Amino acid sequence: MNRFKVRFTAEAEADLLRLFDFLLEQDFALAEKAREAIAKAIELLALFPFSCRKALGGDGNPFLRELIIPFGASG
Repeated sequence: MNRFKVRFTAEAEADLLRLFDFLLEQDFALAEKAREAIAKAIELLALFPFSCRKALGGDGNPFLRELIIPFGASG
């Protein structure tokens, strides 16, 4: 099965780090669950990138996708 390379925009990477730092301050176990949920979602994206909706903005690259990760009450 082909795997695609998953890359993050600088903004997305910064958001993930900020989220993880916030969760670490609040609840280590919850931060770990969030990390696992993100890792699973990224794995799915690497296998099935076209299952995610096209990202808005950017340079119009049809391969740029937006990954929504369900987690907690608001995702």
